[in-house]
Amino acid sequence: MSHALRPGLKACGWFTLKRQKIAQSTAKFWIFVLYPFHQKEVDFLIAPPSAILDLLTSVHGQRSAFQSYIWVTKDKRCWETRGLSREDQLLVSKGSYQNPARDLSTYLNNWSPIHAALKA
Repeated sequence: MSHALRPGLKACGWFTLKRQKIAQSTAKFWIFVLYPFHQKEVDFLIAPPSAILDLLTSVHGQRSAFQSYIWVTKDKRCWETRGLSREDQLLVSKGSYQNPARDLSTYLNNWSPIHAALKA
C-alpha cells in the first residue's frame, strides 16, 4: 500500500470469499475483523451474508470467488476497494469518495443486529 494512502486510513483487510460459501451460509451475520495500522481499536464489519454477496456481485460480477479489499478510514467510513483506480483510492483515503455500491459503512461496528438477535 502506498504511503500516500495511509494518512487517511485506519485499517485494511484482504479477504478471499467464495460465492458458494456465502450463498449457502446458514449464519445470520458474518463478522470481519479489521486490524488497525497504529491504533489499538479494532474495527468489525458485521453484515448478513446476503448483503455481502449482493455488494460483491454488484461490484465484481458473477465470479465464483472474490478478492475483497475492505478499507476503514479514519473518518469511520468503510469501503470495498478492490479494483478502484489510484485516483479513487486517494479519494477514499481523503474521505471524499462517493459510491453507494461500494459503501459498507452501515455495517461498520454496527452491533445492534447482534444484540437484537440475542434478545429474540
